[in-house]
Amino acid sequence: MATDVDGELVVNEDAVESSWCLTTFRYEGPESIGVCQPAGQCGNCSQVGGKCYPVNTGKCECKIGYHGEFCAERMSERDVLLDLFAETDGENWNRHSNWGNEGSPCKEPGWTGISCRNGHVVRISLDSTGLRGAIPDSLSILQHLEMLDLSNNALVGTFPAALLQSPSTLRSISVSG
Repeated sequence: MATDVDGELVVNEDAVESSWCLTTFRYEGPESIGVCQPAGQCGNCSQVGGKCYPVNTGKCECKIGYHGEFCAERMSERDVLLDLFAETDGENWNRHSNWGNEGSPCKEPGWTGISCRNGHVVRISLDSTGLRGAIPDSLSILQHLEMLDLSNNALVGTFPAALLQSPSTLRSISVSG
C-alpha cells in the first residue's frame, strides 16, 4: 500500500552524520526509506567498486565487475557467467547442463557452451540456446575471452559498449538473429 507524502525534503549540506530520509516520492514500505549521506559522500559504498546513486540516498550502485551489498566484491568468472544466466532467463534455456554447479565452470564436466584454457573462460558459445533479455555488461571483465557467440536468441537492448572495449583478447562476436 502506497501513501502520498506531503512536504519537502530539506537536506543539510553541512551535515557530518547520516540521517534517515524518504528516498521516493511515495511511501511504499520500508524500502522507500534510506540513509542520506552528506553531499558527495556514500558511506556504505566500496571506494573501488561502488558509486552513490545520484539522488544522494546512501545506496550504492555497483560498477561493472563488482557486486555485493556494498559493491566491495570483485566478480569472479563464475559470477560473470551466473550473471549472464540470470539476465538471460537461464532456467528456460534449452541447454544449460551444469550451469550453477559449485566450483569453477572450467572444471569437468564443465558448463554447456563454455570453453576454458588454463582455468579461464575463453569461449562462450550459446547460439540457439533460448537466451532472452539483455547481454550483461559484466561479460567485459572476462579478460581471457576470445569468442562470444550468442546468435539466434531473443536478446534485446543495445550491445554493451564495455564489451567492445575490453578484453583485448576478444576476436569474434556473433549476436545476429
